[in-house]
Amino acid sequence: MSEPAKQILTSEASLRCADSSESQAPITAVRVVSWPLPQIVDRWSDDFIDSALNHLYGYDWLVLINEGASKSFLRGLAEAGHDVSELDQLRVCAITGEAVAALEGAPVHIDVMPAKYDADSIVRELVNYSGQTDGLYRLNFLLPQAEIGQDYLRDALVNAGARADVVETYQTVADDPASLMRLKTVLMNGGIDCAVINDVDEVRQLATLFDTNDLGRLFKDVQVFVPDKSTSLRAAQFGLETAVLDPGESASLLPAIIETLFSS
Repeated sequence: MSEPAKQILTSEASLRCADSSESQAPITAVRVVSWPLPQIVDRWSDDFIDSALNHLYGYDWLVLINEGASKSFLRGLAEAGHDVSELDQLRVCAITGEAVAALEGAPVHIDVMPAKYDADSIVRELVNYSGQTDGLYRLNFLLPQAEIGQDYLRDALVNAGARADVVETYQTVADDPASLMRLKTVLMNGGIDCAVINDVDEVRQLATLFDTNDLGRLFKDVQVFVPDKSTSLRAAQFGLETAVLDPGESASLLPAIIETLFSS
């Protein structure tokens, strides 16, 4: 009985490049799936407009995890007739440089800019900032996010004693978010053998798509390949352990992965 095909995850651009390559790997040995290009689409839920924006005074902290979260939140704030000055009553945590830039342009004050992006490190910085001896007990957090990423910070905040309201304000693909959710399920259940990331922008694509800055948790059972050290370092910022493999003359790393790992 033949072994099941290996599952490789890569970008749509990488897949197109591989389709035009001269790889001689047997197609029965490999199944390549691609992630879609991210596109932030505002999706302001009733909880966001009615419960969150109209009751900002009930929160101690606003946490914006990336550029998409920051911009969508600011658009929703303006759409609901609120002014950014209302955020002065809150502490604001902005994660990633892109989120910081989006807020500073508004302008919105920022209290905490975590150096590391995993949930435990972020919570430690928030606890240190709060100065409380009992963690984040009795503090209320508002986290505008996409549905697909709502498990990124919530549990860590709750475990530290906080109340964390994650409200949907956007989705990360224009069409068929259910398909992206299925891909996340496949990843977390070990259905992907390896992933190919061709450059630093594709690291950002994945973080944006899955609305998380902790890709290591999502890809914990996946072997991740990159073509150079700069991409590896960027991936490490998002918690990804990677192996560097020279793509040779190809514009994409995928043909080299197929030949190296699966052709025989």
